[in-house]
Amino acid sequence: MAKAVGLDIGARHVKVCELEGSAKKFRMSRFAIREFALKDDGSPDEESLVEAIRKVFREERFPRDSVVVALDAQDCILRDLSVPFKGDDQIAKVVKFETEGHLHSCSIDEVVVDYYKTGEIGNRSKLLVFAAQKKPLGHLLDVLRKADIEPTMVDLDVVALFSAMSASGRLQAHKTVVGIDIGARTTSLFVAEFGALRLVRAVRVGADALTAAIRRDLDVSFENAEDKKLKSMAAAGTGVAQDLLVLEEDDDVPAPKRETEKSADELERDLMTHRREEFFDRIGREVSRSLATLKLEQPIEAIVVTGGGSRVSGMREALERVLGVPVEEDDLLAHVPHALPTAISQDAGVLAPVAAGLALKQLGFDPVGIDFRQDEFRYQKTFDQIRVVLACTVSLIAILLLVVLASKLDELRRAKKPFADLVGRYRDETAKVLPKESFEESSLDVASYMNLAVDSKNKELQKKLGKGGDYPDIRSALTNWNEMSKALQHVYSQIQGFTLDSITIDQSAITLMGTVPSPEMLEKMKAELLKNPAFLAVETGGTDPDPRGSGFIFQRFKIKLEEEKH
Repeated sequence: MAKAVGLDIGARHVKVCELEGSAKKFRMSRFAIREFALKDDGSPDEESLVEAIRKVFREERFPRDSVVVALDAQDCILRDLSVPFKGDDQIAKVVKFETEGHLHSCSIDEVVVDYYKTGEIGNRSKLLVFAAQKKPLGHLLDVLRKADIEPTMVDLDVVALFSAMSASGRLQAHKTVVGIDIGARTTSLFVAEFGALRLVRAVRVGADALTAAIRRDLDVSFENAEDKKLKSMAAAGTGVAQDLLVLEEDDDVPAPKRETEKSADELERDLMTHRREEFFDRIGREVSRSLATLKLEQPIEAIVVTGGGSRVSGMREALERVLGVPVEEDDLLAHVPHALPTAISQDAGVLAPVAAGLALKQLGFDPVGIDFRQDEFRYQKTFDQIRVVLACTVSLIAILLLVVLASKLDELRRAKKPFADLVGRYRDETAKVLPKESFEESSLDVASYMNLAVDSKNKELQKKLGKGGDYPDIRSALTNWNEMSKALQHVYSQIQGFTLDSITIDQSAITLMGTVPSPEMLEKMKAELLKNPAFLAVETGGTDPDPRGSGFIFQRFKIKLEEEKH
């Protein structure tokens, strides 16, 4: 069973997820999280980060040869572009040049560019362009090498989140879904419409902004401010008043002193509440601003939040007030099979989606298809990793071929005499059923002449039985398929994600089964097919959401070629 590992490095935690199976059928077999130390300014301590990665891979025994890692969205420049091409080859040639004019903080030589096509308008293609900055990308790969990890691919964290939600079926429950990942330093979001990616955005605001505000107000260290933030969140979640806790702990202190401590505690609690509301408002404004730039065909039906910041008490309620759309927390394990202990699964559902999306990429489920291991960062160690295995495999294949060759030579020697006898018998039997003089006058070989003779005898027999006459020509299935392809050529550009699982072609109809990106696409296909006089009628049948991924399954799409005979 194939195994794949996704590695998500956050602001203070390393999250690793292992999936088993295939792109279509998988389960989460293991998930682990390790904390690493921070510097005084809140940035990661590199030595502690490297040791945390080494430790989690060593202790949990995760495989190291199938790891995909995520780049933080704050280290990637995201742009929406339109190019006057539809073919991927043409787009790939010009996308870097087109992106250069939209970079304001760096040059094109300082980024690795990849793209995803979101749609087509006429002869133009709409693109989501991802420009990963080389400096943080190179630093990420250097840190992983120090931890003895060489990732096969580098994806973007928010894109990995989209992949995980898509594979779990969350995106098929609604026509338009917004996914929001609230991390420590970055809040990133995507918009999916009919299961397809439409928008990706990232803002440099995360839960650490709340910690920084508390640190400034109270003039304490980063760790102390973070501790106060977490205690405030816990208190807000339980509804236990802080002043009651103080009174219970200080029963022996005189009343005036208790009142002073109570007032100070109340002030700090009010300050925490005020800063938390400010943080909610800021996140809501940034999300609203991002969504305002996108013209959607359908209204937003659901918002799904994930990440450590989504657990700040009151976050979901605040987003619902600002956006006016139901907000729910993403619990990946409610939709994905797993074999995790209860103690781990309680956190994995919210903290594992990005890492799970990365592992899915290694298994082959990669709906967006971006990879920043390009140019000087291209994955080079593939041969080194398989060199010994490859050498052993080649040697075994060579030995096997020699054994098979010797066996076949022996079979050939033993078969020569029976074959010669068989050829002689064939000639003798042919001479009995074919007129020798007719055969000698024909330019055909024995087999072809025998076929003609049998056909002639068959027609003669048909006439004797009163069933004579030529049979009608059988129309080729390829001809029917060609007519259907020509009829649909005007909508091919609109049916991204169109797949066929079953094709049945007979003399009266073509019946298809498969998936389409939306139910409306079946109607478009029907309209185009009816323009062709070769087709008498089209029956579309119904559709159901595809539980395997994005799109909708249609069980029966029948194109009638001629009237059925009864």
